[in-house]
Order: sequence, then structure tokens, then C-alpha cells
Amino acid sequence: MADASVETESQSQWFIDGLEPEEILDRFTYRRFSYGKVRMISGIDKVPKPSAIRLSGGRTSSLGPVLGRLPNELLHMVMHWLDYKSLFAVARASLLGKALVESLPVYQELLTYAPEVIAALSRLNILGAHPAALIREALRTEKCAACRSYGPYLFLPTCHRCCLECLSSYSPLRVITAETAKKYFVLGAKDLQKIPVIHTIPGQMDASGKKRPSSVKLFSLAAVKELALSLHGSTGGIARAAYRAYGEKKPAFLRGTFYWKTPVGRDISTRFSHRACYWRKATERYRWYCLVAMPFPSMKVPGVVERGLFCKCCYSLMLGISPRERLRLPYTGNTIFTVRNKADTLEHIKECRSREMLAQNGAGMVEPRSP
Repeated sequence: MADASVETESQSQWFIDGLEPEEILDRFTYRRFSYGKVRMISGIDKVPKPSAIRLSGGRTSSLGPVLGRLPNELLHMVMHWLDYKSLFAVARASLLGKALVESLPVYQELLTYAPEVIAALSRLNILGAHPAALIREALRTEKCAACRSYGPYLFLPTCHRCCLECLSSYSPLRVITAETAKKYFVLGAKDLQKIPVIHTIPGQMDASGKKRPSSVKLFSLAAVKELALSLHGSTGGIARAAYRAYGEKKPAFLRGTFYWKTPVGRDISTRFSHRACYWRKATERYRWYCLVAMPFPSMKVPGVVERGLFCKCCYSLMLGISPRERLRLPYTGNTIFTVRNKADTLEHIKECRSREMLAQNGAGMVEPRSP
């Protein structure tokens, strides 16, 4: 009789009847953006607001002979498309510039909800690489730019929002070393000076769990391909240049075909689902993404910030089975790594097969460990 009561109690913890939405989310979800040794950029200090330089008594501030003559509406449009490095320069130049920059939504929203992103861009030496409006656009959406599922991360070299699977598998969301760029795209050192160089933050871990004590110089694969297209004319031109350099049967030529197919531009959407990629194999294939991406909140509705939720039911089930057994569960797949917004998480929990199986077996809930 005692065993029956214990079993009933174990099963009841998986029931959701009578629970309010917030209670369901509190009981059956968690937030976590690291997996064992695999961590995104972390430990970034928040960015202090830029302070304008002090002017001597009696002097008035101005925006200069060019910006000062623009109508207010046009001035705001121009400022929205400046990068953050330029915005900070304007803010420090005069009191009027400081007031103007601090009134911009692109400044207010990022400094309020994601100041660590601006700090990371600065540490990576690419603060001046993207218009502020582009980063705000990423903040105002929640979909992965590639597969259109929920994307809780920001790929900093291009400021695309992305999910974990696409980040670890999809070529437009990839960085490469200078040696790789020269080898596969037949570029010289002077050519690479034309695109932004990413200096990784010392002390961060790559996807293999190896800590990188010193900075590594990397380049966006998409930017490298765009540069190669401008020099060689087309993808075929890149291939012909590589053929002349290495010959068709050389490994460098054969492996280069993967890089040459990389989509370029802002539209990197694909019909292929990268959720089919097994997580551990993905990290073994590509190790750099942890050094150039970080968790990024979404604000699809003004003032309502989402940071993504994981299902604790899927976590509890998956933790107790082997990777081989995991692949036999088509209804869950790699859902232990799937992040959703609140609305989708609620729908998932109501129909979660993992929760049903755990309730049937009377299994206990496993609390995720802190990273």
C-alpha cells in the first residue's frame, strides 16, 4: 500500500491539471546555455553609458557642420544606420550628441536589454562592423535566420539570430582562420585586410571544451566568400583559382567545395533542418562557434523580453538513456537541446511525450545542474 502511494506521488509530479501557465513554466522548464564544457561567450562586463566630454563654461555644443544642418527626422534616420562605435563617438563629442544618441531606440533597447552584446562586439574588435539598426532588428525577432525555429543566440560576426543546431552546423554561421581563408579561397594577406578581423576573447572555451588562453584571429566565412567573389568573379572563378593552385585531386581543392557553397548576404534561410545533426558530432566538426556567439534575448513585443526555455521533462528522460536509445525516439529527437519561447513551451509541455512516459514509469524529476 505504501509503495502504491509513493508511485502515485511520483506520477502526480508530472500532472499539469489545475496549474496556472506560470506554475507550469516554473515546474517543468529551466534556462541553460551551456552543455558540459561547451559554453558560449560569458563573463562579459556590462557597457557603461558613454559620457560626453566636458565643455568649457559659456560654450555651446553642436553636432558639427554636417550633422547639425540635417532636419531632425533625417538626422535620426542617419544615426540609426551608424554602427555603435560611431554612435559612441558622437555621444562623446558634445552634449547635444550625447542627448541625441541616448534618445535613439537602437541605443536605449540594446543598453537596457542586452548590454553584454555591445561589450562582446567591442572585445571581439567588431563594434564598428554592423549598423546599430541591424542588431536592433535581431533583437526584435525570435526566429533563427536559417531554419526559422526559435533562436536564442546571436552570431556576432554577422549579427544573425540563430539556434544551436544551425550555429554549430550551418556554413554561413561559421568563422575560419586566416590560413583557411588563404588556402581555400586563394587570397593573400593584403586581401584579408579588407574585411573585419575578429579577435576572440582570451580565456573562453571552444566547442571541444578547450580553453583558449590567448586571442585567435578569425574571419566570417560569409565575408571571406564575398571578398573572394569580388576578386575571382564567381564561385566557379574561386574553384578555377583553387584548381590552378592545388590541382583537382588535392585535398585542399576537394574540401574547398564545402566552403564555396556558403550562402552570402542577409538572407541565409534554408529548408534543411539542422536538428537532424547529432550534437556531439556537430561540436567535433566545428569548434569555433562558442568563441563568437552568445545568448541573446528577443523582444518581439515591445517591453516583453524572452530568453528561451528548455523542457525539464525531456531533460529528465534523456539523461537516463544512452545516445543510441535517444536516436530511437523520433518524437523527441534532440529536444533536450531545443529552446522555445513561453507560448510554444506551454504547448510543448501539454503534449510532451517525455512527460507522459515519465509519469507512466513513476520516474522522478531530474533537476538540471548549474553550468
